[in-house]
Amino acid sequence: MGLNLEWKRFTTWNMNDYMEFEIDLVKKLTPDRPVTTNFMQLYDGLDYRKMTDKLDVISRDSYPRFHNGYESLTDTFARSAFDHTVMCSMKKDCPFMLMESASGLVNWHDYNTLCYLGGFPGSGLNELFGVTIEELDTYYPNDKNYVTFSNGKQGTVKDYAERIRVQDAEILGTYVEDFYAGEAAATRKQTGAGWAYYTACRLDQASMAELIKELATNAGIRIKKLPENVEYHERYTDTHRYAFYINEGDVAAEILNVNGTELLSGQVVNGKITVDAKNVIIIKGEI
Repeated sequence: MGLNLEWKRFTTWNMNDYMEFEIDLVKKLTPDRPVTTNFMQLYDGLDYRKMTDKLDVISRDSYPRFHNGYESLTDTFARSAFDHTVMCSMKKDCPFMLMESASGLVNWHDYNTLCYLGGFPGSGLNELFGVTIEELDTYYPNDKNYVTFSNGKQGTVKDYAERIRVQDAEILGTYVEDFYAGEAAATRKQTGAGWAYYTACRLDQASMAELIKELATNAGIRIKKLPENVEYHERYTDTHRYAFYINEGDVAAEILNVNGTELLSGQVVNGKITVDAKNVIIIKGEI
């Protein structure tokens, strides 16, 4: 503990020395300009009190973590208010400056995104997908939402969710909860001979698999039914097809509808074959 304290004292001295060096340069060139630096909340890596003497104004960054999942909204507000009070006390009888802030669920990244003409995605992609992103809501690890799809199934949302304005796309799923409940979460738009799918959130694996299956089917791609944790690849020559089955799981997996010769063992397969855990088989068959 004593060494940690000494390290923090040294770090404060080192940062203060560097800050004063920069302040001296600025004051030499522009003596009439006030100087400041960004403080944060109760940051225990630096002793802010040692850094205030040469600052003309105290400024701080305020990014309260609203709806964080580990404290009540009242506690978050109280913590933010306390941080403001501490910053105000750094220089008595002198107002402090709020240098940076995040106004709740909307942050600076969303704001800058909306500055682009036509929104995001740009460069013609919004016309391709038929949607424009208006806002991004990021989730804490314990936050969740849900999407109800047009087929009646429901998926789980984690990590982030976008609010999108649908222009001329077909809505495949809508959000279930929060202030954007009922708004589009997944869409598709037919363009020429193809389809452009857009998911506005991070969905659970099963829901994504359903969407990808639909996408592949519409593209004319043959979908092979496989056990869980088995990966499948195909390679071709002019006369033969080579099928790779990779079992990434911890238990053996039985593969159905397999016909050909297993290259590693020379076994002729007619119907099914077992792939051991963490193993691979390669089936050679005629086209």
